[in-house]
Amino acid sequence: MLDVEPDERRAGETDPWLGTQAAVEAIAVWRVEAARRTGTPVQLNWFLRLDPQVEKLFGRIDFVPHALPALMASMERHQDHAGIHTHLCRQNPAGCWYSEFTDVAWLEHCLRGAVDAFTRYFGRPPVASRMGDRWLSNDAVRLLIDLGVRYECTVEPGLPDMPIFDDPLATAWLPDYRPAPRHPYRPRAGNLLQAGDQPLWILPLSTTPLRLRPVRRPPYLVRGSYPLNLSLSPRAMLNHLDTELAHVTREPLVMVIRTGDFGVPHWRPALERNLARILAHPGLAHSQFVDVPTAVATWADL
Repeated sequence: MLDVEPDERRAGETDPWLGTQAAVEAIAVWRVEAARRTGTPVQLNWFLRLDPQVEKLFGRIDFVPHALPALMASMERHQDHAGIHTHLCRQNPAGCWYSEFTDVAWLEHCLRGAVDAFTRYFGRPPVASRMGDRWLSNDAVRLLIDLGVRYECTVEPGLPDMPIFDDPLATAWLPDYRPAPRHPYRPRAGNLLQAGDQPLWILPLSTTPLRLRPVRRPPYLVRGSYPLNLSLSPRAMLNHLDTELAHVTREPLVMVIRTGDFGVPHWRPALERNLARILAHPGLAHSQFVDVPTAVATWADL
């Protein structure tokens, strides 16, 4: 999963998106080698920032596809999958941006805007979504279903609830995903963390096994997981990544990259090392990189 975002997590009008431009170039080179080592075409999944903050800061809600023609051309050439990546950022009267997680009307405004912008650009509605800041709710699932989205890729099993580290004005903590299934599932109405029969698949991010980890709230040390976010230190995920790549299974291995991190000196070395580690792993020979619908269909034997 590649979240196409600005360089900085808290973007401003002058954000140059240099990280995303660098990501497009780096991933193009990496894709060639990954295809060689797997012996199959590499399909990637790009989730484009489409939300009111992007519209306010960069002049149009569909800024990403219009500003990144090289990415759009590459996606078309390789038949990559495109989805929506929606942050619920809102501006208060003082001009400060914050995450508005509790206002269902704002949630609907953001999601409808993202779906409409995607549909206008691509000529078809999106079928896959990733919400910003790993936030998801039962209201969001209901709205996404109503809007025709059939795959939701936000849940990070094993991650505990905690405040957002760089958003003190956020209206809620991030969800507690420790009860969530670690494989694709259809959620139950009213409880997105339990399997049910709603007409939407949740494709969870792959995460490490539970272990003691620090959190930003009492008791400050709990049993929880880390996501397979390739911007994180290789030490944080090395063993789990190696184990997963060595395992022959239909269960999807789902990793994430925030494209803007290629423009942040603190994160780029880890990205490069983790991507190189994946290419060097012998398990890549029996792996495939596929789009979200194919990953779910393979798991469910549809």
